Amino acid sequence: MLIRKFEAKDQIPAKGVINAGLLEYFGILDESLNPDLDDIALSFTDGCFLVGEVDGELVATGGYKRFDDQTVKIERISVHANFRRHGLASQIFSALIAEAKKAGYKRVVLETTSDWQGAIDFWLRNGFRITHVDDSGEWSETWFEREI
Repeated sequence: MLIRKFEAKDQIPAKGVINAGLLEYFGILDESLNPDLDDIALSFTDGCFLVGEVDGELVATGGYKRFDDQTVKIERISVHANFRRHGLASQIFSALIAEAKKAGYKRVVLETTSDWQGAIDFWLRNGFRITHVDDSGEWSETWFEREI
């Protein structure tokens, strides 16, 4: 997989990969809950957004945003259904960590829906620890952190 920084031409296919994953997991897609996907470049101006291509097809995404002076928040790691179980999410994640480290960050945080066991297992396998569970919103979110 070729991993590169997001370009304007990636807007539609990147949003498509992410939305397809959300639809698959939740069974419905309410795009109003994800306004950051309407302009990915703008949404990640204070961070980094990467895409992964296989044979010229955009099949993976992931980004980070500045969380505080030392920390980034990973968001939007997604892999097209036909390309899962080949380590592509790990490759995108590793590239994001390298970019964050290069930018001088020391820590990574992220959150995922508390009942998304596959995602929770993925983050635990990648060196994260659970910091807390937030049940204050519409759904429960599990938060993670890891030093870079």
